[in-house]
Amino acid sequence: PDQNMRNLLIAALFGATLVSVAYAQDDAEGADGQADAAEEAEYEDADEEEFYIPPHPLTDLPGPPEGVASSFIFPDASVDGALPVGEMVPVVMGLRNDADMVFNVTTIMGSLNSPYDFSFHLYNFSATEYGIILPPDEEVAFTYRFPLLESLDPVEYTVALTVFYETEEDYYSTTFCNQTVLLYEPAGDMDAQTFFTYIMAASVAGLIGYLVMQGGLGGGKRRTRRVERGTTSTVDDDDEWLDGTAAAPMTSPRRTRSGRRR
Repeated sequence: PDQNMRNLLIAALFGATLVSVAYAQDDAEGADGQADAAEEAEYEDADEEEFYIPPHPLTDLPGPPEGVASSFIFPDASVDGALPVGEMVPVVMGLRNDADMVFNVTTIMGSLNSPYDFSFHLYNFSATEYGIILPPDEEVAFTYRFPLLESLDPVEYTVALTVFYETEEDYYSTTFCNQTVLLYEPAGDMDAQTFFTYIMAASVAGLIGYLVMQGGLGGGKRRTRRVERGTTSTVDDDDEWLDGTAAAPMTSPRRTRSGRRR
């Protein structure tokens, strides 16, 4: 009986050891799984931060406050309001503050859009920063320049220009220009140079033709003496003015043949 009891105790101790080892393995695997999950979550958060692209300011515009008015003008526009391609186009914008707040005018930017679908952006204009304080009951004028690429076709486009301003509590914006404009190709320096080249070529060709004509007419004239043939003399008309002087040419009477007497 004592031997049997000893064997039972040994078996119980061995079983308890196996159970504790199994529990320890499960705890270790659970800890490893939690660490892996935490590490994966950390990587996912890092990826999201790395590939996060903030929205463009023109895609989510804050609204304008009450009491703010704007106006603008294109000083380089043609008589019919068209704008030149291939140049930096200036726009003068006036911002009037009739509100009871002080604004800090921070930025102006814009875009060139399709006249048929405003959501179709050809390209955005770069932002220009100002940092101008606009107190109540005052107006400030700003000059903003944007490029119209030389590759643009001279057709109609929509130009959208927006000014951004802020207070200590909020942000605001006003799209002061959102209209369809016609673009045109201005006369370049090469056109003027070509025009004057044509003028010079035509002048040289005309001068050469004139000289050729003068040379041809001069070479074709020959002075000929007119000789009158008569029965008594063959005196040139050019010597008639010498008649009656000592220098008059000698003339001999014309011999006549007489018949021979037989």
